[in-house]
Amino acid sequence: MATDVNAIRKRGAGWPAALALVIAALLLSGCAAKSVEQEFTFSPEAETGLIIGSATSSKEYSNFDTTTYFRYAKADGLGTLDLSTAGFIQPRRRSFMLGPRSDSEFQDADGSLFALSFAPGDYVFETWEVLNGNNGVISPIDRNSVTFTVRKGEAIYIGNLHMNLRKGQNVFGISIIAGARPEILDKSERDIPMLLKRYPNLKREDITISILDDRPWGGKGAGHLAPVQ
Repeated sequence: MATDVNAIRKRGAGWPAALALVIAALLLSGCAAKSVEQEFTFSPEAETGLIIGSATSSKEYSNFDTTTYFRYAKADGLGTLDLSTAGFIQPRRRSFMLGPRSDSEFQDADGSLFALSFAPGDYVFETWEVLNGNNGVISPIDRNSVTFTVRKGEAIYIGNLHMNLRKGQNVFGISIIAGARPEILDKSERDIPMLLKRYPNLKREDITISILDDRPWGGKGAGHLAPVQ
């Protein structure tokens, strides 16, 4: 049975402060989730599970200095400082916090593939953020979690984590990224052939497609810095 994330949060009244420390530690250590090596061999007998997909943001605004984070944690680890079960996925990785971003792997969006090996259990994408250069941080108005389960010996395509960026103006009238809204799309026809090419030891029949339900990110899930255009 899936872990009741809301119950965990109610029990851990101090978890926001702890989470803030986790986020700070993650940013300072630069421990973005790292995909498995190309030589990775998938096995149904493995003690871990494989989560695969892609993370992207709006292609038309790729020239803006933004960094998107989809933050995940093990559900029973919320409110702790256990960095072994928490991290974040970025559409375009930085080698260090203020370093250059990696190149995009796609023509139709700005981002990259991921293939992550997780210990079995219930996990959550518990929040997201867009760091907007020197203009601040865009985060959700209402923070709601998207949950997923990792099972040992299973490779699951969870979808395309996509961040829709919106342009606006700051107080000086300069164009900036002023708003964002996440969604999870089924881009399996694009992503899976690319993943199979990258990981020759992974077979199509090994992969189960199970697109995450992004409805918790709807409604007031968007965040804004300024009026968007």
